[in-house]
Amino acid sequence: MSADAGGLRWGDVDAFTLQAILQWSLRQGGDGTQETASHLFEAMDPERRRWLQQAFESLTVDIVEEMQKHIAILKEPDTDEESREKKCTALEALQEMIEDMDNARDLYVIGGLQPVVDMLKHGSSEVRWRAAELVGTVVQNNPVCQQFALELNLLPIIVAMLQDDDVKVRTKAVRTVSCLVRENSSLVQGLLALDGVEKLVALLQAPAALCARVLFLLSYLCRLPSVGPVLEKTNTLERLGTLLDEAGDAAVWEQGLQFLRNMLEVQPAAAATLAQQHAKVLRKHQQELQQLSAEDQDARREEGEHLAAVLAAVKL
Repeated sequence: MSADAGGLRWGDVDAFTLQAILQWSLRQGGDGTQETASHLFEAMDPERRRWLQQAFESLTVDIVEEMQKHIAILKEPDTDEESREKKCTALEALQEMIEDMDNARDLYVIGGLQPVVDMLKHGSSEVRWRAAELVGTVVQNNPVCQQFALELNLLPIIVAMLQDDDVKVRTKAVRTVSCLVRENSSLVQGLLALDGVEKLVALLQAPAALCARVLFLLSYLCRLPSVGPVLEKTNTLERLGTLLDEAGDAAVWEQGLQFLRNMLEVQPAAAATLAQQHAKVLRKHQQELQQLSAEDQDARREEGEHLAAVLAAVKL
């Protein structure tokens, strides 16, 4: 959990944080930059170094120790509403800690990921969605932790959560699936074996925020050869057409257009046919974007770019 800064390593202390605690004492001797702080620290006499190290260590929290405290709460039996709230608080605290990829790895190493996985089946929807969110953050852009997820057979649990009664749980589960399968062929194959793509497509009739997340994930998956046949079988493009006809949400438009744009590359004939069938809706939406203020147009720039690319590709 330590980090290097210009070659400086101070035990378990992050040298980037060192700059903050040294700032006041070094202000008179340099410009306050990390490089200056490192040089001045190295030049200090041993007695002052020891004093500063002791001062810093007195303010430093042992992250692993803190994680273990929260993990212990997750392992406690449920007795009342207070115990549920304590679990939610513990998951929220762990969520903040594992934003650091090293801490995410450490959560598994100290045996903390399994108790989080157990919370995915908790009776409280809030506990379930918080646990799903935490798992997604643990594995996001982290091949080592994706491998941990494989070892824990986590994917079937998350895929089952795509059909949870609570919409927030389903939304967090979609994000977690996205974090699990990205750049991981083994987990993509696992998703296909569990009919996970079919379950994702079925969510395209869900609330807007959930639809947008599903479309974002499908935009990635559709580029994978093994997924194409499933999208054909489930009439995903037709579902997209219906969605765009009724869409009023900017996020749904942006993600839907990105998905359509990607599909024009992998299934050009079918995607072009869909775009032509919905040409009136697409042109109308382009006019609506053009009538927005310059500020709003800039905020929806990617959406406009996807739309322009789709219209150009099918010569509309």
